[in-house]
Amino acid sequence: MMKKTIGLIGVVVMCAGVAFGGMISEDPGELAIVGQGSLDAGLGDYELFSTTYGAQISYREWFRFPWAVGLNLGVAQWDVDHKAHALKYDKLTDYRGDVLTVPIGAALYFNLMNWDNWNVILEAGLQYVFVDSNMSVFNNEEGANRRESVSIDNAVVWNVGAEYNYM
Repeated sequence: MMKKTIGLIGVVVMCAGVAFGGMISEDPGELAIVGQGSLDAGLGDYELFSTTYGAQISYREWFRFPWAVGLNLGVAQWDVDHKAHALKYDKLTDYRGDVLTVPIGAALYFNLMNWDNWNVILEAGLQYVFVDSNMSVFNNEEGANRRESVSIDNAVVWNVGAEYNYM
């Protein structure tokens, strides 16, 4: 049910942005798709997640260049590092599973450098992140000695970033 709701909200937000965007803009709106990925370099045992991959689509309306507002919708998969000691508690060991995140939110963009075939865009925004946790940990506490699921709540996050485009 949650995945259908998120999909419907994403479609409604994108359609509303396309329908009303041209009324206030100086430049036409744009759709941007940004990939996301990271690998654990194996430098420590403090990271709970080993790899991350996903994508985000954003509709940006350049209402007064170099300023724009945008709506974002994304999805990312976070794989758990089974050797992690992220919580620094020796009784919790052998993390397993993955976490699916679906962020949706709004952002403000500033085009810092706009040259002939490349530009740098700064972003700041607020996102609500839906989290689906399929993660577990082995509990070695006295009297427990069993695998338990890990619950991760949805969250509101502040997003700050920079983007480099080459055309």
